[in-house]
Amino acid sequence: MTEAHPTGPACQDGHEQATPPVSVRVGTHVHDVGSIEALIGRHGRRYLDRTFTAEEVRACGGYDAEPHLLAPGLAAHFCAKEATLKVLRPVAIMPEWTDMEIVSVAGG
Repeated sequence: MTEAHPTGPACQDGHEQATPPVSVRVGTHVHDVGSIEALIGRHGRRYLDRTFTAEEVRACGGYDAEPHLLAPGLAAHFCAKEATLKVLRPVAIMPEWTDMEIVSVAGG
């Protein structure tokens, strides 16, 4: 009778080593678009520059766009950044919002 082992590289005794389980984490975040619009309206460029990179703002309509036009895209970027932090779980050093940049590529 042979012993069953999860697949992995062979041991010296001919049995395969157990492959350690893979840890997968998923981060999610939901944010109200209206609150992002209100923050843009209240704090303007100061909020945008503290939270988003210039490229993120351009991708969502640019600095001159009305807050109601910028808010949906920037809310999605903000949620992606929050989800990233939930997955990475930084402890010693918390990155600045602009240390992360969410980019869109052709095709999704």
